[in-house]
Amino acid sequence: MGGPLTIQERRRYAWFVLPLLIGVLLAVTVVANSGYKRMRLEQLQQRFSQGVRTPAPPPRVPAERNVSNERNNDLLARMQLNLVVNAAAGLALLISIVFLGTRLRYYLRARRWEQQLSLGRTVQSQLIPSADAGGRHMRIAAEFVPALELGGDLYDVFSLEDGRVAFALGDVAGKGLPAALLMGQIHGAVRSNPWHRGPAEHVEFARQLNSMLYGRTQEARSASLFWGVYDPFENRLRYVSAGHCASFLVRSNEVERLDSTGPVLGLLTEPYFNYEEVAFDAGDLLVLYSDGIIEGVNAAGEEFGEDRLFAALNRHRGATAEEARTEILRDYRAFVGRTEAGDDLTLLVLEASPALVGELAAA
Repeated sequence: MGGPLTIQERRRYAWFVLPLLIGVLLAVTVVANSGYKRMRLEQLQQRFSQGVRTPAPPPRVPAERNVSNERNNDLLARMQLNLVVNAAAGLALLISIVFLGTRLRYYLRARRWEQQLSLGRTVQSQLIPSADAGGRHMRIAAEFVPALELGGDLYDVFSLEDGRVAFALGDVAGKGLPAALLMGQIHGAVRSNPWHRGPAEHVEFARQLNSMLYGRTQEARSASLFWGVYDPFENRLRYVSAGHCASFLVRSNEVERLDSTGPVLGLLTEPYFNYEEVAFDAGDLLVLYSDGIIEGVNAAGEEFGEDRLFAALNRHRGATAEEARTEILRDYRAFVGRTEAGDDLTLLVLEASPALVGELAAA
């Protein structure tokens, strides 16, 4: 929290000083008023104790003298109470002002931190692909809900020059800022590495990512990642799954489970990853998600689980990518209710749209 204040923070400090000074003046005024009232009270007490009186009033009967004494005693009691209240109010105001003055610097630093988090959220939202990122050959529908200000999940979809479509979805261990920073590194690697060229490049990319993560001492040191390429000219899906949740290939007549093809990135020194290939025909859906979906819990502490997700996909075979995403989220939210999410939630549904006859001839 150290370091010099910025110009903006100095301006905020200046605006804070003015009401602070006014508060100090109010506190001094209250205390001074209490002191004056205390002095007057002492003078009155001294006059009554010494028998000093104002010019003698006309003679009164004994009953009137008793009434006058009671009134004087009542006046002294009210002045004593007023003195105590004013002194306590002045002291409380002074303590509050001193406390606020000492905490101002920390408040300004917290405001700067909030602005940086807001900027981080903006940058992270800009990394999310648009709805048409899959081009003509892949329709996408997605949902991303971070548990904290910044999330550790990532997903991306982008078209390649030869007409194929690349995609990835990952989940970094941990939450918040450390996970978001590591997510940014992995996302940059997904975009810059030519892993989509072939099987050897897929495996080499996995090895490089694992080396980057292995040996990190931070909390966020490992990640699961599913990445692949859709070839609309051959109707094939080629992928690698590094310790990620089981994905689902939804066809018109069945739901196929795609298990991971290797360990989580960053845990082993020299892991081995398999490169898999499956058919991906027109209207088929590939459903990718982070563990925030299956580990979501309801009020009774039960997890949504993979079985409920599988059942939801079975009920909605033949749906479009958008319809499948909507139905999955509806089932999930109906199950968890108002229970607060404990992890980032990411859902990506990809729908195959093969190349047309003319495109096949051109290829």
